[in-house]
Amino acid sequence: MTTQSSLVEIDDLAQPVDWHPVSDCPVTPVLVVMRANLSRFEAFVPHLAACLSPAERARADRFVRPFDQARYVVGRGLLRQLLAGFTQQKPATVVFKPDAGKPSLAHAEGPAFNVSHSGDWIVYAFDSQPVGIDVEQVNPSFTHTDIVHSHFTLAEQQVVRENPAHFYTLWTRKEALLKALGRGLDDDLRSVPALAGSHPLSIKPGESGGTWTVRSFVCAPQYPAALAYRKPAESREVTFYELDETVLAWC
Repeated sequence: MTTQSSLVEIDDLAQPVDWHPVSDCPVTPVLVVMRANLSRFEAFVPHLAACLSPAERARADRFVRPFDQARYVVGRGLLRQLLAGFTQQKPATVVFKPDAGKPSLAHAEGPAFNVSHSGDWIVYAFDSQPVGIDVEQVNPSFTHTDIVHSHFTLAEQQVVRENPAHFYTLWTRKEALLKALGRGLDDDLRSVPALAGSHPLSIKPGESGGTWTVRSFVCAPQYPAALAYRKPAESREVTFYELDETVLAWC
């Protein structure tokens, strides 16, 4: 398969960020990250479930654990709520493309978006261009030796050996960039850079070239995360927002 060269710029290790109230978010989101804590929306599960499609409700019913079911309903319901607000329609009328790849809107003009969840947190990324996001809950009992050996370069493996906590920082960077590109985890993860600095990146046909930026951030204590987005000619800042109950009244 023919590939072309691109560039990815990765910042230093994860840093804390300032989370602004969602009421400050502009109607047209540009390079926006939002986080939602599941416990804050558990009481609204019936409300959010009502705006899901029949297929989404069927998927929710297949979850065995109530926690997983609630997290799916909240995650998908809030996504519909946010996209409805951005595109001036009802949450239930938001239509997604039916393909199994990267999620996107089917009809309405609206932002590119991506979603990730882990433990009690759900994170969303919105932009005018392709974007990817990933969050992982740190699990001290999780053994990642095989993953590091199989999917990390020798230099990345050395970083993890020196400080095992950096595994999550590097892994979220790889996942965020893969999601921004629209690739799956079955891709060659060693070819996806994760160390700070500038790296060449092979772009497959149909993918967005240019320069990509990957930024690590802290979603919450013990929840490292990463955002991947296209770097435009002009400088842009990422803005972070905390979702609360007021988002349910957006549309």
